[in-house]
Amino acid sequence: MDSNLVEDWVQHVLLPFIRPPAGVARSKTLLVLDSYRGHLTDTVRGLLRWHRITPAIIPGGCAPLLQPLDVCVNRSFKAGVRTHYNGWFVDEGIEFLTTAGSLRKPPLELVLRWIAAAWEAVPEDIIIKSFKTCGISNATDGTEDHLILAHMQDGAQVEVHDDVHAAGDVEEWINPLYVTGD
Repeated sequence: MDSNLVEDWVQHVLLPFIRPPAGVARSKTLLVLDSYRGHLTDTVRGLLRWHRITPAIIPGGCAPLLQPLDVCVNRSFKAGVRTHYNGWFVDEGIEFLTTAGSLRKPPLELVLRWIAAAWEAVPEDIIIKSFKTCGISNATDGTEDHLILAHMQDGAQVEVHDDVHAAGDVEEWINPLYVTGD
C-alpha cells in the first residue's frame, strides 16, 4: 500500500460514503488513521483538507489502545472469518492441495461472502462502544468520559474485546489485546 492507494481509497470509497444528499451541506468529517507513512504524505493531507476531512493520526504503537476496531471489534470479526474458513476447510470435503502439495486458496467470491457474514455478525453496540472507549464519539459535555479506556481501569486483568470465541484456537491467528494489572 502506498499514498496513491490511500488517495484512491479517499476518492472512490470515503468521499462517496460521506457525500450528503443533493442540496444538503456536508459537515466536517473526522478520519482516524494510524501513522502509516502513506497516510501522512502532503498529497493525502491536501486531499483530506480540500474535502474538509480532519485526519486524527494515532501515534505508532498506540493503535491497540486508541483505534476503535483494534480495541473492540477486530477480534470477533476475525474469529467470524476464521470460523467460515475452518468450515470450508473441514466440512466441505474440498480437495485442498495443489499438485505441488501446497494448500489451495478458497475462491475470492467465497472469502468475500465470509467477510460480509462476519461483519454482519458484529453487534452494532460493540462498534459504538469501541468509538466511545477510544474517546472519539463521546458526549462533549463530559458525561461519557468514564467510558474512555474503561477497559484499563482499576489495574484488573480485563479482556478488551467483547466477542464469542469461534471453535478452535483463534489466538494464534490474531493478536488480541489483554491488559494485565500487577
